[in-house]
Amino acid sequence: MVLVDAPAADAVAPTVADQPSASTPAAVASPVAIASSTAEAVAVNSRAIAECVPDKPSWDAVINSVVKLDATHCTYDAAQPWQRQKSYHSSSSGFVVAGRRLLTNAHSVEHYIDVKAKRQNSDVRHNVRVLAIGHECDLALLTVDNDEFWDGLVPLTPGPLPDLQDEVVVVGYPVGGNSISVSSGVVSRVEMSDYRRTSNRLLTVQIDAVINPGNSGGPALNKKYQVSGIAFQVLSHAQGIGYIIPWEVVDHFLTDVTVHKEYTGFCAVGFRWEKIENAHMRAYKQLKEGEDKGVLVQAVDATTPAAGVLLPGDVVTAIDGITVTSAGTVPFRKRGGARIGFEYVIAGKQVGDQLSVEVVRDGMTRTLSYELVSSRMSAKMVPSCEFRRKPEYIIVGGLVFVALSRTYLNAQFGFNWLRSAPTSLVYQYNTARKEVVGDQVVILSHVLASTPLNQGYELHTNLQLLRLNGVQVRSVMQLAELIDGTGETKTGESATTKGQADQNTDKAVVKSADAESASSTEFLIFEMAEEKWIVLKKAEALAETPRILRKLDISAADSRSVGPLPEEDGTVDDEAGTSSKRGNTNKSGPDAVAEGPSQPAERSATVK
Repeated sequence: MVLVDAPAADAVAPTVADQPSASTPAAVASPVAIASSTAEAVAVNSRAIAECVPDKPSWDAVINSVVKLDATHCTYDAAQPWQRQKSYHSSSSGFVVAGRRLLTNAHSVEHYIDVKAKRQNSDVRHNVRVLAIGHECDLALLTVDNDEFWDGLVPLTPGPLPDLQDEVVVVGYPVGGNSISVSSGVVSRVEMSDYRRTSNRLLTVQIDAVINPGNSGGPALNKKYQVSGIAFQVLSHAQGIGYIIPWEVVDHFLTDVTVHKEYTGFCAVGFRWEKIENAHMRAYKQLKEGEDKGVLVQAVDATTPAAGVLLPGDVVTAIDGITVTSAGTVPFRKRGGARIGFEYVIAGKQVGDQLSVEVVRDGMTRTLSYELVSSRMSAKMVPSCEFRRKPEYIIVGGLVFVALSRTYLNAQFGFNWLRSAPTSLVYQYNTARKEVVGDQVVILSHVLASTPLNQGYELHTNLQLLRLNGVQVRSVMQLAELIDGTGETKTGESATTKGQADQNTDKAVVKSADAESASSTEFLIFEMAEEKWIVLKKAEALAETPRILRKLDISAADSRSVGPLPEEDGTVDDEAGTSSKRGNTNKSGPDAVAEGPSQPAERSATVK
């Protein structure tokens, strides 16, 4: 069975060699002010909803607040990252929330160039401005600056987490027609599960109501016409299994944007773990006989503050005072005696919150705490989802180096890349871990324009680059600095503990010296995986590179020359209509096609 994003209707992906509340503009009055704390933000959101939404909205008012979104998207070619692919179009659904904003799926606006919103029974398409995108939770917050668009629209009311067998109605604009569509079903499951786009485990609600392409971003309503969730993915090769994002996940997203004035993401627990069910292991760890609690810490992410607190081999027996069983579950208090993965507790916290952890270490019980950071700070070297619009690359002497990504694997080896890609790259995707934030798996993608300079190397493709002139290569940008000798090579920031900050300072000093040493030699000696070597005379390689670029009509030798690398998510437009500190310069865009094509078949989800 394969999870797939509910595909946007009429979306045509380009052919590949084979990817609460934002501050509103001055023209859009919002009842939600930016709060200084999570508690204040939740209170403000609740008051705004109570003031803006009637107790019992009519059915006509509800469906009138569900809109159709049309988007144009354009992605970069992961295999040739200096150029864009052909643009494509999609349609999906969204709905009105307090503050004259629209909610939809993140996959509905990814890689957007332009987004339009159209109300029910209207042919007028209004320009949409994207306020924030959260890839981990597959949510996006939008607005329309035209006052006429909002006439008569009523914000939908959030509803409680539904129970099993509760009836739901999915409203949206799926394929098969142009008018609004309604399908009904019941709730069949509520649990933590993977969100296909990033493999983050968050709360999901499984329903048997039909979710078709174009339904993405549309609301699932309960009997009181409250929003139980947002349609976002289905299980392919199965019948009647669709998924909605429950409102408590939506509320986390909205509160995050309100508190931080940008989307910062869901929290990473900071360690990998395994069950402790074997009696001999439990005895070895000096756990009390007969007590069913405790999971074993396998490894601690060096890129999170947990690295300065937890140790491999620790046994975590409770988090925030809630007992964790040997199977890694906690009581699901909203479901009586049911249990749920302890990730549920982490998912309810905001970036910057403290996590209290009770551990057993050497037979002694102790209570520790550390600050939670975004899951994007996790130690996984190859991200499950690309957050940047522009991929990084460097070309030297015709050698094309890029950062390994899931998008690249899909572009080079097709949808079934887990089986068709080189084993070494799949292994790196699954196992490579960062030492500091910013670490990447750098690979030689391919060799351009065979010339006497690179003769004999043209068949070297898809190989990991380990070292340049004896210096470990940690990222594409560091490689560029090693080649041109620009000085200090920064690969990112690590956890916030003082000890780790000192370690990173020491590494930066060493890298600065390494960059100078590596750039001062006569030769560029690339040490690759699989015991392969590439050697070029540096002066000749640098001189030949512009000629190769002109011959192939490539505009720049590296991504530094074509401007910054803006992140597509986490932005909040300010009152002047400009973007926040994350630097998103895009101006509008609605529902984008799900990243189904850029996901491996085993994990891909279809977005509706």
